[in-house]
Amino acid sequence: QRDIFNDYMFDLRVINGFKQLRSADRVMTNNIIGVLKFLSRVIPKPIEITDLSLIKETNTENLLNQLYDQGFVSGEMEEMSEDLKNPMFTLRLDGFLEINELQAKSVLDRTKLLLEGNGNIQKVFLFETDQPTDEKTNFNLIIVI
Repeated sequence: QRDIFNDYMFDLRVINGFKQLRSADRVMTNNIIGVLKFLSRVIPKPIEITDLSLIKETNTENLLNQLYDQGFVSGEMEEMSEDLKNPMFTLRLDGFLEINELQAKSVLDRTKLLLEGNGNIQKVFLFETDQPTDEKTNFNLIIVI
C-alpha cells in the first residue's frame, strides 16, 4: 500500500507541475496577444510589417548577445543593459515604408516615441536596413517588453 500511495503522490506532483506550466504558458500567451493587439492599433498605415519574431530570452546579457549575433549593434543598445529590468520577452518587427526617406524617418521616429511612451514597453530600438531610396525604406524594430 505504501508503494501505491507513493506512486499516487508522484502522479499528483506531475499533474500539478503540468498545471503550473499550462498556467504560465497561458499568461505568456495572453501577454503576447495583448502586445500584438496594441501594435495593430498604434502602428501607422504607411508601415508594412513583413516579419514578426518572438525572442523569449529574459536575461539581459544573453538578449544583447543574441541581438548582436543577428547584427543589431548600436550605442543605444550599449546603454540598454543598465536600463532593462527583467525583460519578459522581445519582439522583432521587420518591415518597410513606401514613402520617401525623409517622411519614412519621421514616421519611424514618431512610432518609436509612441511605443516608448507605453508603460509596458521597456525599450525600443530602430534600425534602418540597406540604403533608403526615394520609394522605399526598410527597417527593423526591436521592442523589449
